[in-house]
Amino acid sequence: MKSLFLSHESHLSPGGGGNQICSREYRDVLIAAGFDLEFVTHGTDQKLATRLQRKLFPERYPKLIPREFLLQVKDAYQKQRPDFVFCNFTNYLPLAAQLRVILPAHVKMVLLSHGLGSVDDVHRDRIARQPFAKSHVKRLGPKLIGKAIFTEMQNLPLFDHVFCLAEFEVPICRWLGARSVSWWPRTIPQGCELDWKPEGGRIGLVGTLDHPPNLEGVFLFCEALAKHRRTVPRLRLVTRSNAVAKDLRERYDFVDDLGSLEDPGKMEAEAATWSAYIHPIFCLAMGCSTKLATGIGWGLPIVTTEAGIRGYSWEKRNFLLAADANEMARFAFEIQDRKTAEAAKITTMQVRSTAPSISDVSHQFREKLLGLVR
Repeated sequence: MKSLFLSHESHLSPGGGGNQICSREYRDVLIAAGFDLEFVTHGTDQKLATRLQRKLFPERYPKLIPREFLLQVKDAYQKQRPDFVFCNFTNYLPLAAQLRVILPAHVKMVLLSHGLGSVDDVHRDRIARQPFAKSHVKRLGPKLIGKAIFTEMQNLPLFDHVFCLAEFEVPICRWLGARSVSWWPRTIPQGCELDWKPEGGRIGLVGTLDHPPNLEGVFLFCEALAKHRRTVPRLRLVTRSNAVAKDLRERYDFVDDLGSLEDPGKMEAEAATWSAYIHPIFCLAMGCSTKLATGIGWGLPIVTTEAGIRGYSWEKRNFLLAADANEMARFAFEIQDRKTAEAAKITTMQVRSTAPSISDVSHQFREKLLGLVR
């Protein structure tokens, strides 16, 4: 089936973070489902007028897409005559009405969501009030949050279908007016299991720590660890969030800031020494936690929360799931015992073996999308 795949050019580039990982996975799933994709990409609108507008009037869904991109889409449609147009990321929400005008009514417009902005905005405003967040997170206020919700309410109904990365966002999208919406479970990378040789007293965390839900999670976890008088395991941070890592290192003497470890093999060599891969998050943030798949793919013992596994699905036993930061700290101490860590590693391997593959998810996509044209 001929289809257009609309995306910011950076979202399909190699490497990168969660946006790139999920964009490539959307692409691979659609190709596996039999969709013949024509990629129509764009950069960020850097015109002086739009840059000033973004600076003076900040909002969750700013005008990032150049106006001439609509002409690119129109031209691509006339050449390809696609049945589907896939919009990769919620930045296309403000453009939905204009896209609907230039596309014939029979063309199905599908939003490949990476998470609703309003979901994170609510958490951001709450977290910004906490003492540890004052130098890292700015409050948004009711007008910006309300405008984000209004943008979603106004534009989600214009799509023929919306795919979500996490199950909990499906009823939110429906509440906001989406006509058809479903979620798909993340896949787990295979064939990258590490030669696990834990060094006593090490746990590790990989991620973007200035993302407010992650920021809250790591500070709450560190505070809970610091309450214990016994020897605290070293918390090894692999992150590009330099300011947050510096703050954590200065507050807690058990934190090690390793930077981003971008040289080939360095991150994997470091992670192989950890007793556990820690993923502390205590709220339902937008989308899913892409870095969790990294830890599972490495075959490491996992300590996380129910919020941490949102967007994933498997059949076997679950990880050590902490209800709060204090329980996560207790798990971090318990997993220093080699037998406890080995049992947790077995759980990780069971989870990895029962998680869906690209092929599994592609059948789900194909069935849902073909249902739109029957």
